[in-house]
Amino acid sequence: MGSLDTLPEHVILKILRNLGGPVNISRSGMISRRWYRMSRQDALWRRTEFSGDSRLNLRQLTAFVKSPLATKVVHLSIEGYVVRSARTYSCSTVTNHVLTLMGRKMAKLRSLTIENANISNIAFKCIPKTIERLCLSGSIIGYCAMDDLAHPSTLPRLRYLNLDYVHNLSSNSKSFQYILRRKDLINLEVRHCNGLSNMDLMRISDCLVNLRVLNLSEIKFLNDTVMRSIASLRCLVELFVAFTAVSDEGISSLAQTESKLHLLDIRGCPRITGQGLITASDIKSLREIWILRFMDGCDAARLSLKDCNPHLMILDEVDRQKMAVPQHMDFYSIYFTNVFGNPPSEEVEVDMR
Repeated sequence: MGSLDTLPEHVILKILRNLGGPVNISRSGMISRRWYRMSRQDALWRRTEFSGDSRLNLRQLTAFVKSPLATKVVHLSIEGYVVRSARTYSCSTVTNHVLTLMGRKMAKLRSLTIENANISNIAFKCIPKTIERLCLSGSIIGYCAMDDLAHPSTLPRLRYLNLDYVHNLSSNSKSFQYILRRKDLINLEVRHCNGLSNMDLMRISDCLVNLRVLNLSEIKFLNDTVMRSIASLRCLVELFVAFTAVSDEGISSLAQTESKLHLLDIRGCPRITGQGLITASDIKSLREIWILRFMDGCDAARLSLKDCNPHLMILDEVDRQKMAVPQHMDFYSIYFTNVFGNPPSEEVEVDMR
């Protein structure tokens, strides 16, 4: 222990940053008073994530929120527990009481992520008003949870909303209609929310006019009619419509957009061909298009566009993997690579964990 205590402060700080998780950082403070002081630095707790082996139950989370360390947190990420039985299904990761405590104790909190958790009993009005980014990916929300968004006093600073894989978000509960009232949103992600109707999705362009990032991937009924409405958005920079029913006609409609679109994700859209890629290249601001290798006619289109539009990158799953440092291939990319006989190169690291 004595040798550890004599290390320079910048070395101790580097060790703490690489320990992996707030639990280990907190425990390191038991080495000595010097390590305790270093382990409480604001920079180490600015972005705090409780996931994997560091997940907290409700009692532990409540204790953390009440602790002095919570006052340093700006970005908080909480992962729930995998539902394996009726008992664990009924257990909540977060309650209204904990959210209210966050609002009182965590004045610096700006981003809150609650993933894969049962939060069907929480009210959005209890979420701290300082939140600008809210991610509930894979969680179970209440049937009328979004009703609170109708009130301006609920999450007044909210700009980024991620509801990916929130399967009980549907048009039947009118939840999405309350989201459409949040006209200040600049980022909306509702990936794989198949309960949303095309009628509701078409209203995005009329209500959320300030959107810069829109993710509608894996909504299987999303079609060209929705794409025509999206084309009227003027601030859109990134659009994700992977694994949907969009066709070349929808891409043709998007080519008329007035927005400065930089990124377009059309992976796994079987109705989009090489002609759709050529049409998309007419969007002068476009810099990246994401595809999968099996898409009909895309290889020929890539070759023809390589010379005439050198600023546009058309990236398949292997190209994106080579550019990412580090980034594992997503499930769909691995699946289609294997099915269609296009194994990734030796440079690509594939990890199914």
